[in-house]
Amino acid sequence: SCDLVTVPSNTIKNECEKHGIKNVIVHPYGINLKIFKKYGKKQEKKEKKEQRKKKKRMEEKEKREIKILYVGRIVKEKNLDVVIKAAREIEKEIKNKFNKKTKFIIVGDGPAREYYENLSKKYGVDDIFRFIGFVKHEDTVKYYCDCDLFVFPSKFETLGLVAVEAMACGLPVVGARYLAIPDVVKDDYNGYLFDPDDPHDCCKKIILALKNKKKLVKGAIETAKGYSIEKRCEELLDIYKKVGVRR
Repeated sequence: SCDLVTVPSNTIKNECEKHGIKNVIVHPYGINLKIFKKYGKKQEKKEKKEQRKKKKRMEEKEKREIKILYVGRIVKEKNLDVVIKAAREIEKEIKNKFNKKTKFIIVGDGPAREYYENLSKKYGVDDIFRFIGFVKHEDTVKYYCDCDLFVFPSKFETLGLVAVEAMACGLPVVGARYLAIPDVVKDDYNGYLFDPDDPHDCCKKIILALKNKKKLVKGAIETAKGYSIEKRCEELLDIYKKVGVRR
């Protein structure tokens, strides 16, 4: 038997305890906050002249467009169906309430990519979906920083570090009320939770997050600070020391 079992979320802890596993503590994984952070003035000053011009053109476009981001593997467990089904309603609400266009940015690849591309065509929303494909982990930060909101509809998460990475880059997260996602996403603090089987609820929470974005960004960045890899390593060392003393 083990002296101690570490798990990334309360959901997994509860499952372990249901199966009679004792001495379980929650110790989430960490992220590199030196990489995943909101773009600031220092980064902008380092850009070359042409890059600045390109960015200015993009910023002008972004003033007229709200970008909703998903990052992760493209598999059916990630439940992108609900976002695609809600997309047209989301687009209409954004147009009515913010007078802006809508774009869904899907970063990642996987066996269900073709399925979701076809589903977006079936629901007539392929014009507002952009499937990027595989992106190196360290390069995802530019997508986080270029978008307005992160949507996380997954039904298969033991923690969901992509949500934390999004928060570190200043994005509110609208996530499924399912498994471990509520461990990270807190209603009206860093985002909102929605019923993963209800496209209308998904739309409702996305619009609410956009309305309250300024407040949610602060909560998101504060949440991410608690997941720094340095802090998590220190906590893990303390755990090892305590186990060693008990032995």
